[in-house]
Amino acid sequence: MFKKRKSFSIFGWMLWGSFAISCESAFATPASYKPEIIANTNDLGGFNELVPYVLPSPHQEDAGTCLYMSLTGIAEWWLARLNPGLSRASNGPLDLSERYLINASDVKKNQKNVANWRTDSIEIFNATGKSLLNKNYPFTKGWYKEDSKGDIFPATPSSAESEYGVIINWFDNLKSVVTGYVNLPVFTRDVIFSDPAENEWNVGLNPPDIVERVKEALVSKKAPVQVIYNHESFWHSVYVVGFDDNRSSRNCGFVESSIRYFDELQEELTHKAEKTDSDAQRKEYLRKAKVQRESRNKLMKSYQAAGGCRGQGVFYVRNSEFSGKDGVYDYDTSNSGDERPYSPKIMLFEYEWLEHLANHVTQISIK
Repeated sequence: MFKKRKSFSIFGWMLWGSFAISCESAFATPASYKPEIIANTNDLGGFNELVPYVLPSPHQEDAGTCLYMSLTGIAEWWLARLNPGLSRASNGPLDLSERYLINASDVKKNQKNVANWRTDSIEIFNATGKSLLNKNYPFTKGWYKEDSKGDIFPATPSSAESEYGVIINWFDNLKSVVTGYVNLPVFTRDVIFSDPAENEWNVGLNPPDIVERVKEALVSKKAPVQVIYNHESFWHSVYVVGFDDNRSSRNCGFVESSIRYFDELQEELTHKAEKTDSDAQRKEYLRKAKVQRESRNKLMKSYQAAGGCRGQGVFYVRNSEFSGKDGVYDYDTSNSGDERPYSPKIMLFEYEWLEHLANHVTQISIK
């Protein structure tokens, strides 16, 4: 049987046990800006030597699993780098189970070296020393339902008010899996920047040389860099494997769309505060509006101080969102119609994205 999980909200903060695990929007609105997708990675210029070892991720949909998608992707990257002769095909010998890390993160003994989950969660892999292949423990879809207390349970299609989706991956069924385990190297981490406030939604706080720091780390240590950032009030985790100083930044869509979003959202919340007859709701709307206004002001101050959009310079980023062209992922082989293209292996994120929207930047190497 699956374990029961407590107090889960798809569009809110999730905290199971003592470990924070959601990559979500504070307001349940998906980000509108879509970064450029690279269909043929052979055409990439700049620093691109880490790109060939990237494996695509299943689209996370609304699972809120970006942290574990990015870390599993980094573990896959290292296995591919250490074993260049092995196939990198989907569901092959290097395609690890994202669900494994999702479930392992909720085991208390695996959290012993995770002081700050935003920078230290790779230590969960060090605690287990292994992962599972995706073909043996896939990132999947299934039936679940929520009770009146907000608790989530596995369900059947015939259950009243049951829903079907990727949320089922948060339920731990590891004890049922006996084959498909893969030994992992021992990972080390170098925190390039960490928000002292440990706020995954923070913006406009990076040191002015953060782009150069990351570029230098990629070139010198030849290891992926995990980044947590805020885009349009949605915190997300990805990893960086390269860069190109000369490629167009497409008018800095990440930063520009976030500025617009913060403006529009604080106006919307202020309007709702004016319309409601509830004092409690009015205070809450105004509080949220203030948060968005402060984020907008911090972001604008940082952006303007750096000279705005420079027009060129991008990072090569592996994401777990958007649909790419690296094949189709089947979430449930017992059903048809739930297939979806893998997320892109490489997307282009402007340098300004890192400068102004990132809040935790960690390079992950091996011993």
